[in-house]
Amino acid sequence: MTHTKFFTAYLTIILFSISSIALGQNTPKEIVSKFFKKNQNNGASQALDSLYSNNKCMKRATDAVTKLKQQLVSLDEDFVGEYYGYELIVEKNYRTVSFS
Repeated sequence: MTHTKFFTAYLTIILFSISSIALGQNTPKEIVSKFFKKNQNNGASQALDSLYSNNKCMKRATDAVTKLKQQLVSLDEDFVGEYYGYELIVEKNYRTVSFS
């Protein structure tokens, strides 16, 4: 009987531990960091593809994404200077509202 209680408690702890592991979304800071690293290493086009890859709305706005890629690619070193990194200038938070 003691082994059964121990096994049940042990199994319960393991199941709760496994179920509590959540694969959440990236934070905004992680998304921005990934974008700028990809921009620096692979260029603006691939960075934008990565940025918008999970956004269903942007998959329908391919013309807008293509135009944005062209604009970013045209910002070469002669026009904007050498890339040294990025810095947070403004942070805005938007909350979604759900109606029942």
